[in-house]
Amino acid sequence: MPTVSDVNLSLTTSGNSVVIQVDYDVSFNTFERQLTTLGLSYDSHIIIRDFDGGDSPGSVILEFEDRDTLPVIAGNGTQHITNRSQSKTVSRSDLQVDPNGDADEIKATVLIHANQWLDEYTVEVESEQEVLLG
Repeated sequence: MPTVSDVNLSLTTSGNSVVIQVDYDVSFNTFERQLTTLGLSYDSHIIIRDFDGGDSPGSVILEFEDRDTLPVIAGNGTQHITNRSQSKTVSRSDLQVDPNGDADEIKATVLIHANQWLDEYTVEVESEQEVLLG
């Protein structure tokens, strides 16, 4: 499966709205690239999670409905797709998971999926924690 790296989450608050932006890189090996000649495509899955410390990624707050189909082209060697960026605007209350007034600690998880033939995802790769003040 492809390799996800450099996941970065940013949260920008404007009034009662928050823009969630997730940036990431993905690498595909020769075999994964050659599968595209048979019609396989790869898409992203972004999950926003509540994070309160520890080793667990945290409970799901929301998922991005829009999938980013990655521009993988057949060829030899590794293809690096860098600086992918997806964003979603939500109400601040959608991210309010801790008691009212407490700061919310949030992480993003990025997975890549080849949904035509395989019911398999890449390993979850998390961003650093971002804090959204209550």
